[in-house]
Amino acid sequence: MFVRFSVGNFLSFKSERVFDVDKLKILKFAAVFGANASGKSNLVSNFKYAQSMFVMSVPKKG
Repeated sequence: MFVRFSVGNFLSFKSERVFDVDKLKILKFAAVFGANASGKSNLVSNFKYAQSMFVMSVPKKG
């Protein structure tokens, strides 16, 4: 689980933005909401990109 995630220079996030959920209790569900064209889809794209980088960096067994 991500506790803190920062993104910068990716799609619409030109300067660094930090998403910090350290002070919140553990949630079973989370939602991202905001105005139109505020970067919600780009945030999800960034999570997918980060996930693929983690998966690709782990050596395959075998």
